[in-house]
Amino acid sequence: MAKSRMLPAAVAIVLLAAAAAGAQGSPDLKASFSPRSINAVPCEGIVWSLRISAPGSGNVSISVTGVPGDWLSYPERASVRGDGEVGIMLNPKEGGFYTLMAEVSRGSETTVARGELWVAREGPYAPGEKQSSSSGGPGTGMFALSGADIGLIVSVAVVCIAALTVFLGLWLHREEPGYV
Repeated sequence: MAKSRMLPAAVAIVLLAAAAAGAQGSPDLKASFSPRSINAVPCEGIVWSLRISAPGSGNVSISVTGVPGDWLSYPERASVRGDGEVGIMLNPKEGGFYTLMAEVSRGSETTVARGELWVAREGPYAPGEKQSSSSGGPGTGMFALSGADIGLIVSVAVVCIAALTVFLGLWLHREEPGYV
């Protein structure tokens, strides 16, 4: 009778020990883009940070998809100790919205980071693309000036400089009030 009571107690102890080991378990591998979304201009390289959290130390494998391979440059393997960052270099060639997926693996653990890339369709360096005349320039916050606009700006600047020169000349050659 004593053996039958000890068996469930032994099984319970083994199950509790397994649950405790499972709670500590193998470290969780995590990855994320920072920032989660990023803007770019065609043919201008940028570096996007891939944050990797891998408690302990070891090598991770990295694979990035979502844009043409010739736009990307990154290490396919990295040594990580705790939290770290890997620079994903991007050189987008054409405008559009892209979802990048970075798969990070260590041993049997795998995680996927998702990031959103928006590349301006128009920009000063966009090859073969026409600037929008309705918006006054590309969608990158820059503006375009026509030859007439530049001529007007130069004319106003010349008139302002001439007026300041005349004012300064009159100011310097003014007559001081006489004293008796």
